[in-house]
Amino acid sequence: MVTNIFSKKLDSATTLFKNEQALYPDFAPSELVGRESIIQTLASIISPAANGMRASNVFVYGPPGTGKTICCKYVLSQLSEYSSKTLPIYVNCWQNDSRQSVLSLISQKAGEVLPRRGISSQEVFSRTLESLWQQKKIPVIVLDEADRLFWGGEDKLLYDLARTWETSKVHSCVILVTNDSELLSKADARVRSSMIGKEIEFKAYTPLELKKIVESRAKIALVDGTYDSEVIALCAAAGARANGDARVSLQALWLAARNANEAGHSKISVDDAKKAFAAQPTSAQIKRERDEQFLEEPEKKLISLIVEQGGSISLSKLYEAYSKKYGASERSIRNYLRKLEFKGLLSTQSTDSNDDQSNSKKVVKVIE
Repeated sequence: MVTNIFSKKLDSATTLFKNEQALYPDFAPSELVGRESIIQTLASIISPAANGMRASNVFVYGPPGTGKTICCKYVLSQLSEYSSKTLPIYVNCWQNDSRQSVLSLISQKAGEVLPRRGISSQEVFSRTLESLWQQKKIPVIVLDEADRLFWGGEDKLLYDLARTWETSKVHSCVILVTNDSELLSKADARVRSSMIGKEIEFKAYTPLELKKIVESRAKIALVDGTYDSEVIALCAAAGARANGDARVSLQALWLAARNANEAGHSKISVDDAKKAFAAQPTSAQIKRERDEQFLEEPEKKLISLIVEQGGSISLSKLYEAYSKKYGASERSIRNYLRKLEFKGLLSTQSTDSNDDQSNSKKVVKVIE
């Protein structure tokens, strides 16, 4: 009988990992290095909800990989353990990018059983609020990567959630999480007014903080004696190069350990770590690649057309070229442009210092 190739490979392999998941992006350590004070601040803001009182909404912002998601999840977990008067809910808006899908998720968490037939988002919302009112629970809702809602024009959801007391006598607390510090300024005036609350900025990790994070995770993830301080420093440097992104540092350590495993090393070498460092994309590249995955077809065509022109084109020529090639109206093209500018993929600039607003004096560029 022929031996299975996978069993043969695995039987002869050694591994430097004792808990590989500790280096995954969604791993939640018991200690969040470098974010202790922010956690206390966030807990303090939402603590009235734990006692059945109204808590302020919170606007959380900062660059990618600075601990926003993991800190919010940690606080929700602690809140769930402490208080029976709240209903902590985490929503990833990349997975739930519409008002309907977010409200459906909140409804499920509230224990509201929805009929199999399709019902409107407003009916879902009304039933959910009624259930929360009967349970006397305050929903504390984290909307992570909330800019995704703005892309599709679904930011009215924020207005709805901020007014639950007015409409149904249910207090709610919304924690809006984004990389974009200017996100609320792009919202409708009613949304901005309704979402007024506290702000928490997550600043980029310093090189020293990154080193401490990598060290703490290495102790959980790797077998003792399989790495040294130089390897830790190289992996921390990968995150520092990516604007203080801890996820990049942890990914570098994971790749370095995988490199060592594949080479049959009993310890991660400097070369293993250097290969991992070189393979790491910047945080901007990661964000751009992810953003482009969710573009609509007309938006992809618009970017491709500009790239074909060397990465920039006058607005008037863009209207003409796109309309001629794809038959879209100028109004539709303006809408595509607005969405792509909001996503940070394109920018429109005037080439005339005399405030000439004609389309021929404006240039649309792809942001690298």
